[in-house]
Amino acid sequence: PNNHPGVNQKELDYIAEGGALINMDQKSSAQKVPFSVKMGQIKQLIGSRMMIGIYIGQYCINALTYFFITWFPVYLVQARGMSI
Repeated sequence: PNNHPGVNQKELDYIAEGGALINMDQKSSAQKVPFSVKMGQIKQLIGSRMMIGIYIGQYCINALTYFFITWFPVYLVQARGMSI
């Protein structure tokens, strides 16, 4: 919206107050995060009991979904003689 001819500064301020990112076309001056900081965050995620529960739950859901999408129809056709 910065370069649009129909948008004035007051409208840009209003958009920015609402939380919109209006400067996406400009390069950011963000600092690169050191690797040690990233590892600390990863260790914190892995060490959390709640996150471990989420990981296990997602694994179980994905394994069951894979089973029912791939293996179960083959079983029904070959072993039970059903048609799909």
